[in-house]
Amino acid sequence: GQGMDFEELRGWRSGDNIRDIDWKASAHSRQQLVRVFTQETDRPTVLLVDQRRSLFFGSRERTKSVTAAQVAAMLAWMVVNSGDRLGGIVFNNQTQDLLRPSRAKRASMRLLQTICEYNQQLRPGSNSFDDPVTLDSVLARSASYLNNNGTLILVTDGDGLEDDRLSHLEYLAHQFNVLLFLIVDPLEESIAGVSQLVVSDGRAQMQLSADHQAQVRFSEQHRSQLQAIRDRIATHGLPFGVIDTVAPVDRQMQAVFGLG
Repeated sequence: GQGMDFEELRGWRSGDNIRDIDWKASAHSRQQLVRVFTQETDRPTVLLVDQRRSLFFGSRERTKSVTAAQVAAMLAWMVVNSGDRLGGIVFNNQTQDLLRPSRAKRASMRLLQTICEYNQQLRPGSNSFDDPVTLDSVLARSASYLNNNGTLILVTDGDGLEDDRLSHLEYLAHQFNVLLFLIVDPLEESIAGVSQLVVSDGRAQMQLSADHQAQVRFSEQHRSQLQAIRDRIATHGLPFGVIDTVAPVDRQMQAVFGLG
């Protein structure tokens, strides 16, 4: 794109470019605001797509990893259709793959293919700060591929999003637009009314039982953990959307962007 000058902020209108949304101003005003420019500009978007072990979980319709992949795919096509450059970092606990921002549609297809490959590699387990790849390393790498008009979008389940990582994101938000999509599963918030659970890693399965007190303890613990993540994100002034693993992703995305 060509250089351009900022003109004004105004409310979102049907047909507006997702890349023109000012996430920080929208968060403060509680309505979608877009930046109006006099010309097009070079506004690359980098998607950070989490495919770590903690996302290999789903209780009903989809796993969190598949939901994250669907969210990333929708965002990718929105960026490509707007004519802006799209790049990404797809990562798990062991490796990360970088795709530099490009307007070529074949580049977006490579990004989607990479996400699929990482998704298929997932195995059960938990995240660790000793993993070769962490949120810290991914965030540190991402900033070098954006300019002042760029947008950084993190799609994750929030595992490991402690205050120091959110502070890092807040620092990046002073340079770029930063947006988070938090992937959640309803069972993580509550197992009330579930007397028996069947757990599977895709090959073997086992049945678990839980009494009422165990259900309450589980629900309280996980609900408080998720709420703490959301509270920390909000405290740091970072705009975010919550996408669950049950409802259709496209409808949830429309709701996040105020289009539903």
